[in-house]
Amino acid sequence: MARGPTDTEPGPDAAWYQWQGSDLVLRVRAQPRARRDGFAEPVDGAIKVLLNAPPVDGKANARLRRFLADAFGVRLADVELLRGERSRVKQLLIRSPKRRPAPMDPPGPTAGPPGTPAARNGPK
Repeated sequence: MARGPTDTEPGPDAAWYQWQGSDLVLRVRAQPRARRDGFAEPVDGAIKVLLNAPPVDGKANARLRRFLADAFGVRLADVELLRGERSRVKQLLIRSPKRRPAPMDPPGPTAGPPGTPAARNGPK
């Protein structure tokens, strides 16, 4: 079953995200100084995000916000760091995501943003 914007609890395999109306709250474990930006496997209730930026002067947080804005198809202003400014484990709010990146895709043809069955996701 596809997750919808009115769902408040993630499935057992996706404890790292939660819908709050049309907004999405993510729990992220950031890994700065990676070779490239990208999603990795969920770890301890958080999705691991690789960042090609050092954890200095907010550079990794800025890179994380830009990466998530691109991945979810929203403006940078629609990605808010709620908690974890100086921690590797962070909580972020994505306002009205336009698409879901691959780590959120349910199997089958219903993958896509809430309310758009069969839409394909990710940057094209």
